[in-house]
Amino acid sequence: MPVPVMGNNPKTRFLQICPENTIIWIAHDMQDADRLTLPSLLHDMMAYDPRGIGITQLALGDMRHLNSYKLGDLHPDELPPPLQQSLAKLLSSSLEAFYSVISPDCGARATLGIFTFRQAQFHHNRSVPLFSSAKSYTRLERDPRDIHMDLEHVGVYSDPRRNMFSWNKFKANFGEKRNIPVRYLLSIMPSMDEQAIVSRKAFVDYLQADDEAWEKWTGISNKNIWGDRMTEKEYMNQRTSLPQVAGLWNFPLEAFGDVPDAENVALMDPGAWQLKMLKNLSNYHPELWAFHLH
Repeated sequence: MPVPVMGNNPKTRFLQICPENTIIWIAHDMQDADRLTLPSLLHDMMAYDPRGIGITQLALGDMRHLNSYKLGDLHPDELPPPLQQSLAKLLSSSLEAFYSVISPDCGARATLGIFTFRQAQFHHNRSVPLFSSAKSYTRLERDPRDIHMDLEHVGVYSDPRRNMFSWNKFKANFGEKRNIPVRYLLSIMPSMDEQAIVSRKAFVDYLQADDEAWEKWTGISNKNIWGDRMTEKEYMNQRTSLPQVAGLWNFPLEAFGDVPDAENVALMDPGAWQLKMLKNLSNYHPELWAFHLH
């Protein structure tokens, strides 16, 4: 797939993709995006595939990542014919699964009581996996760690159902009724000013910074380091016994509640969505996709 590279010497490079196992993580400046940025990217990935397989697994995040909310505003008759054809093929035949990516900031690992979520307890959730740009991963049908207590208290800073809502509108706008399995992926994404997790060392460095930040918050909040949901012994045992993971949690659609019908509510309807969510996910023990770090 040709990719224009800007700079003092503009040139075109080529991105080689294997549809069966390649994961591409793409970010852009919001000021450079328009409503055709995402559909144009999807079109190129379909059009330049010499084997004609197309996109089989699609994962999209919220407004911070390629503004996938705009998908629900796309209508076929408003798009150039090549984009219409590629998106119609994506929905009608090539796509096998759609994932809505939940990418909370550090609040998912550190709930600071009422300062973060109503009814939240002061809790250091060290179970939440961290996203990595490693090149390979292992998919486990169930996270093997003892994480039940942490799953009871997971905070996210946006309503993940909105992304599913936009996806449903996108399908409806194209008249596509084929059943495409949908799931949620959840992982902490390092911010733009933080070092990407590409190695075991970078992973350890991030975890150390996370622990230091938590200790800082305990001082500011005049709280014990073990928080309100564990005893001191439980917390100290977890620090030595709970493996930390670079990866993603994979949850079923029902984990975050019913997705409103597009005919009844609007995407920007403040009464339909929650600005923050504090969820008990212990009934939905997730799959774990664990990245390989070296």
